[in-house]
Amino acid sequence: MRRKDREITNFEDIKAIVEKGTFLTVALTDENGPYSLPLNYGYEEKDGIFTFYVHSAMEGRKVDAFRKGIPVSISITSFNGYHGSEDGSTWTSFFESFIGFGNAREIIEHREKGRAMNTLMRRAAKREFEFPEGSLAGTAVFAFDISSYSAKRKID
Repeated sequence: MRRKDREITNFEDIKAIVEKGTFLTVALTDENGPYSLPLNYGYEEKDGIFTFYVHSAMEGRKVDAFRKGIPVSISITSFNGYHGSEDGSTWTSFFESFIGFGNAREIIEHREKGRAMNTLMRRAAKREFEFPEGSLAGTAVFAFDISSYSAKRKID
């Protein structure tokens, strides 16, 4: 990281950025070239490793790429406003961001799919759901295991 003065090294601060985020952007390169898209997400953290979960329709460009176990980069950014001078000569934005690297993997087994979906539902609906057998058959669920990441902020 070039700007060490903005680097966040405290793990609880990093986790707070992940928790506060609304969407993650996943970037990848497939046979058609570079591709990035914003996605709703859920996550789990264990021993400093984040696993992010996303869901999708059963087919499409991202599904094809994710099913290949393609390397991905994800980012989560919280925008905290602009600040500038009266004459417009200096302007900046305040933010916090998380960037991570890993690989995509599909979750197939129903029970694991339901557990992953509940990480999303806890964020969206503030509760968990029971997913009857077969109810997730039309939903693709993917995990990104992210062990390499960094975070930074600009707040003043």
